[in-house]
Amino acid sequence: MIWWAQRHGLDGLAWSSAELQSARWRAYGPPELLYRTLLPEAGQSLAAALGLRLDHTDLVVRTGSRQVVQSKKGWSVSNQQGVPITKPFRAREQAEWFADQTGEFVTIKVPVLWIQGMQTIRSIPQYGTGANGQWWTQPSAQIQSVMTNDGNSKQGNGHAPSIK
Repeated sequence: MIWWAQRHGLDGLAWSSAELQSARWRAYGPPELLYRTLLPEAGQSLAAALGLRLDHTDLVVRTGSRQVVQSKKGWSVSNQQGVPITKPFRAREQAEWFADQTGEFVTIKVPVLWIQGMQTIRSIPQYGTGANGQWWTQPSAQIQSVMTNDGNSKQGNGHAPSIK
């Protein structure tokens, strides 16, 4: 995700908070371990490994006062009780626009990893965060022994042999 955010010129990468997920999942309960432990720890590890700033930012979100629901006839906007308040729209974008125009919004704080000014990512460690330098250098072509279709071994460039 950091690579994608950097390639698209974004200033930071934010993710949902445990509180927002609790409000969204309601009685079903959010995946607590993910939002209270794993994501915050991953953010801290990446910030430390890459010399980035982990912080919070404000995010404006629509409350549950308007919900967009798909049916066989299209996309409808419903109220908090699930009662449709519109006829079906052909496209979800139309229903979302209406819900945004008539719904209520709140501002919440979400964690963000600020990436502006970061060096260009050239490779990503396969496991964990790796050392800082691993992200900025081009990986070298690894030569390894590969098995050919006739059972013989030969040197390759790390790519699987083609099957004929």
